[in-house]
Amino acid sequence: MVKGAEKAENAFGAELILPLINASKVEVVDYSTAFSPALKTIEVNEEQNQSGYKLTLIKVEIAKNETRAFLKIENASDDILSFYSFNSVLTQESNQIEQEDNWGADYPEISSEIQPGIIQEGIVTFGAVDLDGEELNIIFEGHSDDYYLDFTPFKFKVSIK
Repeated sequence: MVKGAEKAENAFGAELILPLINASKVEVVDYSTAFSPALKTIEVNEEQNQSGYKLTLIKVEIAKNETRAFLKIENASDDILSFYSFNSVLTQESNQIEQEDNWGADYPEISSEIQPGIIQEGIVTFGAVDLDGEELNIIFEGHSDDYYLDFTPFKFKVSIK
């Protein structure tokens, strides 16, 4: 409930008028709940494995302003694996939607280098997609320190209907 207002001055001498709020309850929520709620959540749980590089697309959340891909990467190889989220891309029909950082959201990130035996989970964000559009094609790239291994992009088809 708004109780009134109070005048204050900031560090630069500007006058501020601040609302006084009387709250009976405060609930701490994460960024996506407060600012970018999911309009649709699609459980995928699909794992792809290339020479011990296991990448699982757990789920996809579609919000008004962004699309979130929840990933798990397991390094079951003997070499260091590389994952660069900025190489990720999403396509829908004839649209290519690039990976976008959302620094304010403080989503968990996956390290760019993953040591042998390590499992990491994180969220890769993209721009908004059309909820009335066709399926999503989400592409992630991964590499190994063993340059004799030939990795192809990890490609996931996600139906939104």
